Amino acid sequence: MTDVRWKGAEAIRPLLVPLESLTLDPENARRHPASNIEAIAASLQAFGQRKPLVVLMAADGMVVAGNGTLEAARSLGWTHVAAVDSSDLSSDQARAYGLADNQTTDLSEWEATKLRDTLAKLPPILKAATGFSTEAVEALSKMTLPSTPRGQEGKVDATGGTRGILVSNEQGEVIDRAVEKLRAQENDPSMSVGRALELLCAEFLS
Repeated sequence: MTDVRWKGAEAIRPLLVPLESLTLDPENARRHPASNIEAIAASLQAFGQRKPLVVLMAADGMVVAGNGTLEAARSLGWTHVAAVDSSDLSSDQARAYGLADNQTTDLSEWEATKLRDTLAKLPPILKAATGFSTEAVEALSKMTLPSTPRGQEGKVDATGGTRGILVSNEQGEVIDRAVEKLRAQENDPSMSVGRALELLCAEFLS
């Protein structure tokens, strides 16, 4: 291949396909706001691509899993990405797999003390590539765990904070939409989730 702009694990290099041969899933139920694409791009720059996208080449190269990665790769000016063709899946199977790929990850939870300690050991350049905002890292570093119900100690809430507040995936989606709307309203795309929630709560209490 000539003029290949890509960075990643050599083990998946044989799976490279041109970006122009892939298309985003028009019915993708997962939103990827600008802050998410920027975080994925930062990870790709720091570590390269470490796992392939799942695509249906028989369906115009539609991405089943990895739509955010494709967008981030485009933003970096890459010409290729590694992808696995899963055209053996039926349309319904592909749709279900795309949902499962996201939801099974969402069902996991952070253990706050271990997360804090792991981040603390990383050099700044790698810490910045983890996707955690500066505010979240600082909050974790100063964290004193609040009193929480037995079995819920030290868990980080879905918004990236460290108050020990747990929210469902549905609630997290509502919070994400509200934060994005406020960022656009305030013309501040880098506004932290914590600051956005503070403003939203203050408006409600006024």
